[in-house]
Amino acid sequence: MKKNFFTSILDFFAPNRCYFCGRIGDLVCLDCLNRQNFEVQIIRRKSETRPTREFFLGDREGTLAKILDEAKFNGLSENFEVLAKILAQALKTNGEFSSLKDKIVIVPAPTSARHAHQRGVAHSEFMAKILARELGVETSEIIGRKSHFVQKGASAKVRKNQASKGYKILEKPQSGKIYVIFDDICTTGATIDAIAKILRDSGAEKVWTVYLMKQKI
Repeated sequence: MKKNFFTSILDFFAPNRCYFCGRIGDLVCLDCLNRQNFEVQIIRRKSETRPTREFFLGDREGTLAKILDEAKFNGLSENFEVLAKILAQALKTNGEFSSLKDKIVIVPAPTSARHAHQRGVAHSEFMAKILARELGVETSEIIGRKSHFVQKGASAKVRKNQASKGYKILEKPQSGKIYVIFDDICTTGATIDAIAKILRDSGAEKVWTVYLMKQKI
């Protein structure tokens, strides 16, 4: 993400430090990136409506959760790029995912207008593009919003109801592609499941999902 003048001045007086080792430089230095050896966890299921594969880094806790929270709530939007690159690195080492990259299309779960305004970026779409670029796969904003509801703080029942009515297909899925829904956090799975159903109902033959972390409930 391109930095503005104010951010550049701030970096000069308060330079970035690695979240893991504290070394001045990158937000996650190359040594720590290699040392952490990030791996994706996988959930496999048989379903006609839900994603049949889920790839994610782990529970929402520890340093990765801090990096995400400071992006979403403290305005450190450059953290979104760091997280997308960490996730991409982990997916590259997963044979099940990487062996099918010629068929994969990353589909971001659309960011609400309210959150895009608050954070200065539609973070799901932004991260999906970085993820696709790093992996060498396609990306498509094939899913749009019908309304600008917000899931944060809502009950599981409300989340499911809002998600089931809140999204729409914007173009017909291509034959032979694996549509991989991207979101940052999976809380109840309502958003991901709703988008997966829309994609399957619209003709997508295979739907997976990838997200950063799973929220403990």
